[in-house]
Amino acid sequence: MSDKRDDKQKKQAEYLGLGIALGLCFGVAISVALDNWAFVGAGLAFGVAIGAALSQRE
Repeated sequence: MSDKRDDKQKKQAEYLGLGIALGLCFGVAISVALDNWAFVGAGLAFGVAIGAALSQRE
């Protein structure tokens, strides 16, 4: 039972990390294009949301 829970938590952490990394890249790209570095934070927030949504998927 514990192994299944550990695997699920590990997979959730991987998806969250992937979402943060992709969101950060997306935010930097938009920030460079628009010359406004506030979009790095927006990209990071979108990445966290996407990572959390992917981690809840079965």
